[in-house]
Amino acid sequence: MSALLDSLVGVRGDLSGQGWYVAESAEHQFLSETFVSVLEKMSASRLYAYREAERGKFDFSCHLTENWDYSLDGQTLWKHTEGVDKDVRTLLVASDAQIRVYVARHTTKNRNTFYEAARDFRSHGHSRALNRLKVFWVPADFDADDEPARELLARQLAGEVTDDLLFNVVFGRLSAGAVRAILIGSGMMALETAVLHHIATSGFVNFSELRQRFEVSPSTLRDRVARLHMSRFLIQPRDGSQVYFVSPAGRAYLRLCEQLARHIRGEDLPEQTCDVLRLLEIEPDLEFRRNLSFSETWLGGRTPIAMFQLFATVAAGAALRWGVDWNQLSLRAHPDELDGSRWLEL
Repeated sequence: MSALLDSLVGVRGDLSGQGWYVAESAEHQFLSETFVSVLEKMSASRLYAYREAERGKFDFSCHLTENWDYSLDGQTLWKHTEGVDKDVRTLLVASDAQIRVYVARHTTKNRNTFYEAARDFRSHGHSRALNRLKVFWVPADFDADDEPARELLARQLAGEVTDDLLFNVVFGRLSAGAVRAILIGSGMMALETAVLHHIATSGFVNFSELRQRFEVSPSTLRDRVARLHMSRFLIQPRDGSQVYFVSPAGRAYLRLCEQLARHIRGEDLPEQTCDVLRLLEIEPDLEFRRNLSFSETWLGGRTPIAMFQLFATVAAGAALRWGVDWNQLSLRAHPDELDGSRWLEL
């Protein structure tokens, strides 16, 4: 995340003149500004949109929009240890955001106070609100006037925010293993990706409709749909009905495919997209498009660079063999998608 890091280490003071944050310690200000800056910078990956929000009584607020608009409220604690209980209660009671964030100094006292407050809320039946709270602990000896320390903290927050908020919430637990399983597949290269795109853009009717669209046997399609479901790219109602919808992870995968298909045609990949790929254990090979080779017998191995080459090949192959139009990226989402009780668990 070199480009992201370079832009973050100098963030202190950039926003203070705009009335975003209460005048606090340099550490408090740096942490709040850096947190939202990570989210804003990573939106250049084009996997979601970032939008500022009125922070009200919170230290920072924003919206992260995929198909869903995830509101986020956050508090930062540095000097005032006695404020832990108040901060937690404010986040859990005064905020109705889908994501609540607490960035706090990591001391034994702070951690103990936090767990006591959380236990109290849980005992009073507020577990659902607690499940929306993400806590990021910062080393107690952090000094915002120390340039190497700021660089280290910026790197730490960039990694933790991307992993815990983006991958696990906005991208629906997108994982390296799931992407790898779909890319490697078994025969008929890119069929899984093409089926996923079709369901995301046109909806799932039945396997007969898929057979007419792709001209392959229903048994082959059932296998591909099952693979997509096991990878959490598709979700299925808990009642077991044979209908499927694309998940946030599936949509994130398709958006990466679209960027790779455009990259092969000459467009540059945003640095933030490259960062996302690296977190999926895929190392961008930006010279690959100069020597393209599309083959159903792809045996590129499983090194990070080979996985990029395979990913790019699959994205292009979905268009070349299966007629996927990567200009069509209006991806559907079920209105109850975020209600976990509605869907089969894997």
